[in-house]
Amino acid sequence: MLTLKHMLHPAIDGIAHNTSRYCVHIERLFNQNVRRKQLQTEKVVKFMPQVSITWMTQVSLA
Repeated sequence: MLTLKHMLHPAIDGIAHNTSRYCVHIERLFNQNVRRKQLQTEKVVKFMPQVSITWMTQVSLA
């Protein structure tokens, strides 16, 4: 079990890193759009918890 956990850790670190990078990217795009025009926020609001839940699931599996 320890070996499996050690094998999973780099993968989970990668997922966490990519997720946070992706969230920052979405945030930047969102902020740019808000400056230009009022955007439908519920799309982003619905999407973001999904990313968080996915990330939390991956971490709890470690």
